[in-house]
Amino acid sequence: MLRHCQLPQVNWKEYFFVKEGTPVAYAKHNVEIARSGDILSASLVLDNLQGVKEVTWNFADSQAAGIPYVRLIEAALTDKLKDKASIRVTGDQITVTFNEEMVFDRAEIVNVKVKVKVQDKLFYPIGYINPSATIVDANGQTVKLLNGGNRFLLKPKFNRVQGYILPEGYLVEDGSYAGYRDWSKVGATLRVTNGDYSLDATSLISSGRFNIEPLPLSKDAYTFEMKIPGHFATKQNEKFGFEYKGQLYGKSSTIRLLLVAGDVNQDNVIDVKDAIAIQDAWNTNNRAADINFDSIVNVADIKFVQKNYLQQNTDVPNTPAPVTTLNGKTLDSILKELGL
Repeated sequence: MLRHCQLPQVNWKEYFFVKEGTPVAYAKHNVEIARSGDILSASLVLDNLQGVKEVTWNFADSQAAGIPYVRLIEAALTDKLKDKASIRVTGDQITVTFNEEMVFDRAEIVNVKVKVKVQDKLFYPIGYINPSATIVDANGQTVKLLNGGNRFLLKPKFNRVQGYILPEGYLVEDGSYAGYRDWSKVGATLRVTNGDYSLDATSLISSGRFNIEPLPLSKDAYTFEMKIPGHFATKQNEKFGFEYKGQLYGKSSTIRLLLVAGDVNQDNVIDVKDAIAIQDAWNTNNRAADINFDSIVNVADIKFVQKNYLQQNTDVPNTPAPVTTLNGKTLDSILKELGL
């Protein structure tokens, strides 16, 4: 649901404790809150170092749990070092080669004009500017330094939606799944729409769940249309994110899609036609009639027709009236013919 909210205040400080005199590298910046895709500036600092011939920073090493917090855009030497070193930028890596061996004490080497771009693909509440640092010392040895960096609060410009698909035919009474289902063979479809936005999210379904990330910001509700054989199609409208001072912000949200079982012929009403379809497919693996998807059409499937008999799909307009008698057959007569 879209809400008007106040952004949290950020006053955190992080402390890294090392033995006095330990060679370290760290990033400095004053960013407290950023949005996904923002361009940020920082400085890279070397401390307690001498006899340094070369230093390499790698932003690709700063990711954790698969999150690339930032991507390097550009880098330039500080004014004090412009005539004392050369700089080379390759992808997410910066290499500075010094004209002569250098001594550093809290020296800002690169003014990140190292500009970095905040990642804009994965929903994550924080970000870091914290590249790894490796030096070549006076003996030509490569040494990896201890490194640290400041984090910032990240407000994504998109939503993340985690969904749970709950077909009644696959559940037991407590709402949990009744055994394993191969969702690649279920025959489910999922479409998400909002105005001109349309996403076929079927391929995102796995084990009865789906994850949509990024989902664009919008003041309007998204429509989730879910279809599974033997069930009513479900249409659910949901708003995501929040608004603060006229600005939209993303959130991580959860949605549950519940589907009513018993609509074998997919006409948005559960009636004698569905009972006939099950009778005709009795003891086969007919997918449409196998409501609980256990590879056999039997009493477990027709019980859902009994339970939800004469229901109409409230998510669809102009549903037909339920039919109770067809060609002389009723639900009771069908159950009797099946020996139930």
